[in-house]
Amino acid sequence: MSEISASIGGYVCGSGAGPLVVNRIFDRPLKADPAKILIVSFSNPGDVILSMPCYRRLQRVFPDAVIDIAVGVESEQLMQAFDLQGDVIVTPSKKTISQRIRFFSLILKSRYDLIVDLRNSYFGLAAKFGSGIFSPRNKSVHRRDGNLEHLDRLGIHNPAVLPDAPDAHRAAVGKPYNVSIAPGSKSDLKRYPTSSFAILADRLIEAGCVIHWVGSQSDTQVIREIQSLMSADSECLAGTLSWKEFRHHLESAHLLITNDSAPLHLADDIGCPVIALFGPTDHKLYGPQRSYSSSLRSDVACRPCAKAQCQKNQRDCLELISPETVFNEAVKILDLSGANQFAGGASVCKNKK
Repeated sequence: MSEISASIGGYVCGSGAGPLVVNRIFDRPLKADPAKILIVSFSNPGDVILSMPCYRRLQRVFPDAVIDIAVGVESEQLMQAFDLQGDVIVTPSKKTISQRIRFFSLILKSRYDLIVDLRNSYFGLAAKFGSGIFSPRNKSVHRRDGNLEHLDRLGIHNPAVLPDAPDAHRAAVGKPYNVSIAPGSKSDLKRYPTSSFAILADRLIEAGCVIHWVGSQSDTQVIREIQSLMSADSECLAGTLSWKEFRHHLESAHLLITNDSAPLHLADDIGCPVIALFGPTDHKLYGPQRSYSSSLRSDVACRPCAKAQCQKNQRDCLELISPETVFNEAVKILDLSGANQFAGGASVCKNKK
C-alpha cells in the first residue's frame, strides 16, 4: 500500500481527492503493513453488522495484523457472532467531554498503526481540526458499500465482501422448511402488522414450513399477540438465544422474513435468504444484497420518508404489503413445489435496484 491517509499516529481519514498522508499531530511514520488496527464502528447492532465487511477486508489484506473493533454498549454481545482476531472495545454510551478524553487517551496509549473511523466521531473530530481533512459519508449508496468506501479511498481493495452462503441457503431441499420470522423493530412505524404476520405464518405452516419467531426479549409481547391470532402452533425463540446462537440458528434456516432490523443484516451477511419488509426506510440503503433475497415494499408516493412518525397518521407503506404477496415470494425462494399461491395481493415492488 503506497499512501494512506493518517493522523494521530495512524488515524485513517479519507479524502475525496484521493489518499493523503497527514501526520501533523504525531509525526510517526505509518507502517506499510500495520500490525495493529482499530475499526471504530457504530452503536446500533444493525449498523455494526453492516460494518463487518470492512473488518473482513482488513483481515484479508493484512492477515497477520491484530484488528480491534470499537462498538457501542448495545452491540458488545453481538460481536460474539463474528470471527474476530482482536479485542472488542466498548465506546462510552454517554459521550461527555471527560469520557471522550479518557477514551481518546486509551486509544493513543494503544499505539495503533491504523485506525479506521467509520463514524467520523471521536477521531474524526481530531483529524478534522488537526489536518483540515474530513471524509463525509456517501448517503446515496447502500450502507455496507458506504462503509467500504472508507477503505477504497485508502487504496485498500478486495472485492469479496460477503461470505459464501452455506449450501442449505443456496437451494432449500426437502421438508420441513425452517422459516424464521423476526417481527420486531425499534420503531413501531417499521413493524409489519401483527394480523398480517399471523395470516402469513398460518399459510406457511399449511405449506409445510416450521415457523420460529425470533428477536429480542422485548419482542415477545408482539409475538404472543401474533400467535393469539394464529390457527396453527409455532415456536417463539425470542429472548432465548445469544447473538452467537442466533447466528447458528440462521445458518440452519431456509428463510428469514423480517422488518428492517438487525436480524435482516445478520442473515444477509451470513447468506441466509431474506424477505425484508420495508416501510419508511429505503431498501436501497438497507435492503438485503444477496441475489436470491428480496426487499418488498408498497408503491406509495410518500415512501421512503425515513421519518420517526408517519406524517399522514397511517401506515400504508407496510399495510399495503399483503400477506399473500409475502407468501408468494416465499414460495419462489423456497421452491415450495405443490404449494398453492394466493391469487391477487397488493401491488408491491420486489427488485432491489
